[in-house]
Amino acid sequence: MYPLGSRQPQNPQIPEIKARLGNIRGGYARQVNERFNLPTAQASQGAVLVLPEDIGLYSEVISRWESITLNLINEKNWADNKSKVNYIENLLGETEKKTWIQWRMAFPTEYEELVNIADDPQNVISQIRRMFLLEDPTTGSTEEQDRAYNDLERLSCHNVKDLFDYINDYKILAAKSGRMYISPELSTKFFRKIPPTIGGEIEKAFTEKYPGNTVGIIPRIHFTYQYLAEQCKRVALQRSLKDLSFCSRIPVSGYYQKNKKYGLRKAKTYRGKPHDTHIRVFKRKHADKVRKCKCFICGEEGHFARNCTRQKGNIARAAIVENLDLDDNWDVLSVDQNEPDSDAICSFSEGEGSTGHSLMAGINEVPYETTIMITNEEISWRVVISVPQEIQNCAHQWEDNSPVAQEFMKCLFCKEQTNPRMREHCSICRLTVCPMCSRFNLGRRLTIQKSNPHYDNKDTLINEMMGYTNFLLAENQRLKERIEELEMGKDRDKMRDPTKGKAQKSQFLKEWIRMTKQLKTISRNKME
Repeated sequence: MYPLGSRQPQNPQIPEIKARLGNIRGGYARQVNERFNLPTAQASQGAVLVLPEDIGLYSEVISRWESITLNLINEKNWADNKSKVNYIENLLGETEKKTWIQWRMAFPTEYEELVNIADDPQNVISQIRRMFLLEDPTTGSTEEQDRAYNDLERLSCHNVKDLFDYINDYKILAAKSGRMYISPELSTKFFRKIPPTIGGEIEKAFTEKYPGNTVGIIPRIHFTYQYLAEQCKRVALQRSLKDLSFCSRIPVSGYYQKNKKYGLRKAKTYRGKPHDTHIRVFKRKHADKVRKCKCFICGEEGHFARNCTRQKGNIARAAIVENLDLDDNWDVLSVDQNEPDSDAICSFSEGEGSTGHSLMAGINEVPYETTIMITNEEISWRVVISVPQEIQNCAHQWEDNSPVAQEFMKCLFCKEQTNPRMREHCSICRLTVCPMCSRFNLGRRLTIQKSNPHYDNKDTLINEMMGYTNFLLAENQRLKERIEELEMGKDRDKMRDPTKGKAQKSQFLKEWIRMTKQLKTISRNKME
């Protein structure tokens, strides 16, 4: 949204929101700044619609202007629909207003019909959107949603470093598609399109932590960020601890295994020319998928290093395998000349951390306890809440909209205070639920007790207000007259004092005449 008359040149590009990661130092830490401002709603002054030079942003700009204008229009009182439409027309930019004027002059009949239905300002806004884009989602047009859904199908993330850009683009396109809560399709695809090295682990962790939730993209985005942040903290901890050399000075009871001398890390210097420290690791259960079956120690084919029984071989390599900190489920191969680089090519050296930690730092499983749940097989955006076993096995006897004790007033699932007109309570296990939680967690539809609001007749209310007004006016006039009478009585008391001399007598007569005139005036006003 831009102020009137200003057009900032923009580079044509696909609208997207980039993840603000701050100043990254060392690949792990980031500057944390909790000072942020939300964009103003502009509800008091409004905004002028000026379409940007980036044509791809037309729909987003009109949607933002629509929200601002509706809030502004609904706060005002209008004499008629014509003045409301004129006001909205004056919120258009120069070019946009000229376009609108040409439309209403070319189609005066449709414009008059639009004025007649302008009681709801959404009708005017929708017509402006249709004039510019020939589509409007509020009236059933699905062109924008279909385009977003097609873009969402093409969207994918093949590299972990592009994950945050992918997340933000997915969020925007999913919101535009209108299918976020129709089915679990988009929620499931969010994890499927993440690189498989971490996508499956994140999905598994989310399912275990939030059982029962089948739809909801924004919660999955938030969980993914928190999951990755936790993994980054673990990797940073491993890097900061380096070789964990201090562990050798800490005795561990019952640990008699010989310390390994060599550790592994991902090879960063391999460019097709292997070094003596370069080896390829693989899981032994996938040995049948390895293209070459050649021992790392003796160099003969038919077996691997873990199974080598040859007396003759490379003694140095045998010592390396013996002192290599590698899980028994893994084995090693030599790296040949000009082999393509991959994550399986590692470099061993003294002082590296534990291989199990360094190789699996980003894909550790997050354990959660398994509990008994009241679940629902339908699509749901909610999370299933665990309940005690006695409630799970209770043969409930429900009492709808009945009084309950103070300690059972809150809903067991959402913890909100229940309304006496809309709640269920079990007289056996003392379970209390609200209408929303009752349907989701128990599969019951609660009958809400209707209230009987008191509606006053408009004419009766006006007559009562007029009666109160007349009463107050009459009371005000009575009090004014009472004040004047008290002042006259005060002056009369002064004149009744004994007087001496001609001067005092003359003064007394003047005051008497003045008071008599005032009394006559008051009497005349009362008669009128």
